[in-house]
Amino acid sequence: MCKEILEDRRRRHAGGERAYIPHNAADPDNEMCVWPFKSSFEFFGKARATFAPRYQNRSTLESVELLMNYSVTPFLGRLLNIPVLMVVAEGDTHTPWELQVEAFNLIPSPRKEIEVLPQVSHIGLYSDKSLLLRAAIPSAKFLARYLVQRE
Repeated sequence: MCKEILEDRRRRHAGGERAYIPHNAADPDNEMCVWPFKSSFEFFGKARATFAPRYQNRSTLESVELLMNYSVTPFLGRLLNIPVLMVVAEGDTHTPWELQVEAFNLIPSPRKEIEVLPQVSHIGLYSDKSLLLRAAIPSAKFLARYLVQRE
């Protein structure tokens, strides 16, 4: 993958077309894609057939490169007295929830809260409205507590 990313970067710098890679795949163990999760493939297939007809199962290699180099860690220490709520899906395999908890622990703000939703997956929060509601309730309480101005 690194070779393809380097070739894409050189091509784009020379004014050429950007390269694409599938966003997800039916057989992610044997097909290269950005999100190698069967649940992702199933969800986006249903999304395209219902509420997201313009979805294209592709991502730029540039996006893959940016994703591979992404880290929130350098910015966490800046959250000194900022209200922070993290809602974490305990079963998240797309963004490992253990890493999310580690990131939360690095936030110095005393006005921070974490809500761990047990037995919830990353895609589940998008595909199951009852799970979304489980995330919305603590979010609404947090907003009322820290961000809604009271007269």
